[in-house]
Amino acid sequence: MSNPDKNIRQLVARVVVTHGDKILMLRRSDTDTRAGFWEFPGGIVDEGESFEEAARRETKEEAGLEVGELEFDHSDSYEVGNDKRIATVFRAEAKETTVNLSHEHDDFTWVSASTFNNLKLEEPYRDYLENYYATEKNMKKGGAIADDITTNFNDPKAVIAYTDGGSRGNPGPSASGYVIMDQEKQVLREGGEYLGITTNNQAEYQAVKTALEECIDLGAKKVDFYIDSQLVVKQMNGEYKIKNRDLWPIHERIKELASEMDEVTYTHVYREDNKLADAKVNEVLDARKDS
Repeated sequence: MSNPDKNIRQLVARVVVTHGDKILMLRRSDTDTRAGFWEFPGGIVDEGESFEEAARRETKEEAGLEVGELEFDHSDSYEVGNDKRIATVFRAEAKETTVNLSHEHDDFTWVSASTFNNLKLEEPYRDYLENYYATEKNMKKGGAIADDITTNFNDPKAVIAYTDGGSRGNPGPSASGYVIMDQEKQVLREGGEYLGITTNNQAEYQAVKTALEECIDLGAKKVDFYIDSQLVVKQMNGEYKIKNRDLWPIHERIKELASEMDEVTYTHVYREDNKLADAKVNEVLDARKDS
């Protein structure tokens, strides 16, 4: 039977890939007209494919991930130029968390309720995430969320840490900075430290170490780090090896401290989204320069 809507040209399948309370987002590469925008894995349904088959294929191709059972979430339609697209969106839990990007995307992150607003999102994605996390929060208050979803918006043992480190000269005079917040973004503790002559990377690592020590002192058992050094994030997540031997001792110390926690995550954010920790670094360096 022919399609009654002659303007419908493409069918699209997308997957909201979850890992606990986190959702995977991929950033379009600079070869795309939508470069810089973040989205869920997914794409065009090939001829002869079902939506489910396309969803699994696209998630594997774009993120290198296998997912569990696909749960239908919703369908909608939207315009691209003169074409009308029909999209079916599924939800699925990731079987693993090691992401391998295709050429279509140049970065990824696992967002939470407190971080998705840091991303450059088109309105449908922002609306979805706002509704998703608002629903999660309301269900938690009613006690209806499964035990394996760990985020608790009122849990004093779950904190957020923004950290930054900087060197004026690289190597040169350096400082670290951190801001630790609760899940409602209320500042619990903040500070900065002059480090002497070091490199940017050494300062970034020192900031993470100091923040972890402060989190432990606060009694936190879960901390989500947000860091504007993509290198440090990928090294802490085990995606990149640490070639600089000077960083090995502090990296090992951070791992030791993290082992005292129930959960520690590391997420990359842009510098403009890390202004509080960056300000701590500059306060320390400016004070040192003026003294």
